[in-house]
Amino acid sequence: MLLKVSYPLHLVYKGITSFRNFLFDQGLLKEFHPEVPTIGVGNLTVGGTGKTPMVDYLLDLLSDRNLGVISRGYGRKTKGFLEIRPSSSAEEVGDEPRMLADKHPEARFFVSEDRVKGIQRARDLYSDIHTFVFDDVYQHRYLKPDFLILLSDYHRPFYKDHVLPYGRLRESRKGADRADVVIITKCPLDISESEKKGIEKEVRRYSTSPVFFAPYQIQVPQNGKGNQLEKGSKVVLLSAIAENKKFFEQQSKNYEIIKHYAFRDHYKIPPIKIKEILSKHQDVAILTTEKDLVKIRQDIGTEDLDRVFTPVVKVEMGEDFGKYLRTQLGFVEKP
Repeated sequence: MLLKVSYPLHLVYKGITSFRNFLFDQGLLKEFHPEVPTIGVGNLTVGGTGKTPMVDYLLDLLSDRNLGVISRGYGRKTKGFLEIRPSSSAEEVGDEPRMLADKHPEARFFVSEDRVKGIQRARDLYSDIHTFVFDDVYQHRYLKPDFLILLSDYHRPFYKDHVLPYGRLRESRKGADRADVVIITKCPLDISESEKKGIEKEVRRYSTSPVFFAPYQIQVPQNGKGNQLEKGSKVVLLSAIAENKKFFEQQSKNYEIIKHYAFRDHYKIPPIKIKEILSKHQDVAILTTEKDLVKIRQDIGTEDLDRVFTPVVKVEMGEDFGKYLRTQLGFVEKP
């Protein structure tokens, strides 16, 4: 029954998004091309493909540039253009932008639903920003970045998926052809060359752009003092992310999970619930995500912070991608 309902809706949604893309492709809807180098990160899929760790990686990779980052600020309670300042809360600017701003104080961060207005306002404020990175901008076609990165989850590749609501794609697979590069995220560290070639062959059906592979390494959880959580420890999981189930599966390999408090993605867990969890599990480590910690840190007393641990997700990519990115943006001379 669900299939009978979702498939016709899928065809309608696919038709609408395809027609919208046609209008942009024909120049009937105008794209804005900023004057400074810009990088866009996005996906075709609803749900987590690892955009935030990728933006984190790009900020490290281009740390020699004067960087600006513009996000939508999903889940925030404000609207319009805002610069993220040290005093900005996750509720004001969104949990992921707040987390990234904490990790990269050398860059300037902004949130704006309208990315075109966002970069125009940011440029008015800071004309010295060399390069802008746009988070989750693939379908925001009024802005045309110089270098558009399409992320595809190794476990849920776009070429095996379908448009909403029959599948989880925001638009047709053909949208992959707009990407300047396709990155397969969350793949195994030991992925074989033959498997890479098989994936590249599938991607080539929809995009002629280079394909890179990005394993995501989950590091040992640490608390605010840099102390690592001992393997085998009893823990309580606390998460409000798109992939709560995967978070549980990952951490259950190394820790004894007593309880998992799981909430919908970007949910702001009420302070009273945080206090209840801390009180109920007084002698147990609390294991949460980086983006959840930025939302709940203020609700945790100093006496409890030492037992709150977060695993950091790091992108592992070789030098080839960095060289390719810099060459395409004109940051180095082409050979």
